[in-house]
Amino acid sequence: MKFKVAVLQMKSLNRQYKENIEIVIGMMKKAAENRADILLLPEAFLTGYAMPIDNEEALSEQNSYLEQICVAASKLRVGVVVTALTKGQKKPRNPNGENAGNSCAFSPICWDKNGNCVDNVLLMADAVTEGLFYAEFDMDVIRSYRENEMMGNTFRKVKAYDLLLSEKIEYPFIR
Repeated sequence: MKFKVAVLQMKSLNRQYKENIEIVIGMMKKAAENRADILLLPEAFLTGYAMPIDNEEALSEQNSYLEQICVAASKLRVGVVVTALTKGQKKPRNPNGENAGNSCAFSPICWDKNGNCVDNVLLMADAVTEGLFYAEFDMDVIRSYRENEMMGNTFRKVKAYDLLLSEKIEYPFIR
């Protein structure tokens, strides 16, 4: 079984929610036509990142824009990952910085059957080209790799995730 990921790299229109929804649904249609299983959008695509943005301009978790995307995803049978600047207690959440990165996808397969490192880059877009890019993951090959790869559980450090999963908030993250 192959799992095909469509990755949109494009600047959104700041605070032009209706237009951004039209773009998203159009790209969902293209992704579905190209047999993608899921479409990944740039962070905060619905709202854009132009600052400042006040809490009233940010989107609530329950809004018609997200509902339109959900309806389209169901109709087109394609998953979609979408984010926006959302209302916080005092100010919007999810601010981004400059040089936010390029769209990319990596295979989890890092070594060949002989234990040699392989180039696992499936997709690496440049910083300026906009469009819909695709990365395909062969899930059967990945499952086989996970069952047989040479490192096994050697570097699993389950305890290392404790801090990531903790709900405790300490300086400098107190807001």
